[in-house]
Amino acid sequence: MSATTKFSRQTVSGALIGANTIATASAPLPAVLSPVNFSGANPDNDNLPYALTFPFGPINIKYDQYSPQIVQIARPQRKPLLFNENPRLRTVSFNAVLADKNTGGMAELENEKRYMDILKYITENALPCRFSYGTYSLDFFVAVTQLNFTESYRNEAGVPTRYAVTLQLTEHPMDVQDLNELQAVAVEPETFTNIPPVPATPPEPDPEPDEPEFGADTYFTGEAGIARAQVFVDWVGALAN
Repeated sequence: MSATTKFSRQTVSGALIGANTIATASAPLPAVLSPVNFSGANPDNDNLPYALTFPFGPINIKYDQYSPQIVQIARPQRKPLLFNENPRLRTVSFNAVLADKNTGGMAELENEKRYMDILKYITENALPCRFSYGTYSLDFFVAVTQLNFTESYRNEAGVPTRYAVTLQLTEHPMDVQDLNELQAVAVEPETFTNIPPVPATPPEPDPEPDEPEFGADTYFTGEAGIARAQVFVDWVGALAN
């Protein structure tokens, strides 16, 4: 199952802005990718903000993997059965433009507008994030699992000033992540120290079984039994004659 959300495209003087045009007017409320439990300046990333505020909000947002994992159970000479094995991790993907909003992507991205550095830090460290677009927010945490970008414009000095990025956000279950951090526990094999000594002399053999008693109701088995049965039959025959 997949779905696509198409947000209203910006307009200037009532005219629709082309899809390949960057305008200074953005959506009323921006899209934000904010890491969980992190805010303010990031000392590990040149004191840039932890959260990424998209200067030009994405228009088309695609939702996927909402259907559970369905498996088929084969049956001889019949159609297979469908079985709901488990839910899958949902994904959200979209394209966005990272550029200076005030100059329409012409100015160099400096200071807190170094959007690519912020996005790379979030991606490389697999930070769990909240994704919101204005007042709308996903009802699950996400992590960036795919990031592709193109430097679509450079200034006269050759510095990139405009990036076209493709993002895929995958559901990040926060309640089971600790399972991945469990350390292996080494188990020592059990050893036995009290081993009985080997006897000096071998044990006595078992006694021979008692000689079976044969009679009229005896059930004979084996070669010895058959021979004894034949003797018994000959004896009965001799008495009859």
